[in-house]
Amino acid sequence: MKMNMFRLAAFAVAFMMMLSLLTGCKSNKASKSDTAKKSTESKEITDSENSGEEVFDIKTDYCTLKYPEEYKDTVKTTVINTGVYAVCFTTTVNNNEVKIFDIVFGGEEGYKLGTLKDGKKSIDVYVKDYSADFPKDISEEDSNRLDVMAQKINVIISNLQKDYDFEIAG
Repeated sequence: MKMNMFRLAAFAVAFMMMLSLLTGCKSNKASKSDTAKKSTESKEITDSENSGEEVFDIKTDYCTLKYPEEYKDTVKTTVINTGVYAVCFTTTVNNNEVKIFDIVFGGEEGYKLGTLKDGKKSIDVYVKDYSADFPKDISEEDSNRLDVMAQKINVIISNLQKDYDFEIAG
């Protein structure tokens, strides 16, 4: 129970820090130089977060998600399209499938990551985090691996910002 709470708290802190780094303070009216400066700062944040980190592509109906290459053989993605479109990230621990997180397009399940815009259309993107449900009877190594895999949601977020018109929820 204590370890589970620690994992949840660690994930929440990491997630909030990532969001605060990516969102910063917004002004309703920004000059061209302010906009250029923000673009440069966002690019630097994205580049520094992903420097040296290879990713693999996960094609969806809305965009291509990018997740670290090092987990390509251990993470399984499944698309669910029953009313709400979701990409489920799972892995196997001790021959049991463990949910890591879901990226949900539309609907209102989970924590809102932001809005993906495509011309005149836009769709809200959410994450359903399962770190609180990670098994308790696993090795410390497996527990740490699951925590890191959950925190790699930040790679997906930064690549959405880099590759698409994606506005972080604020």
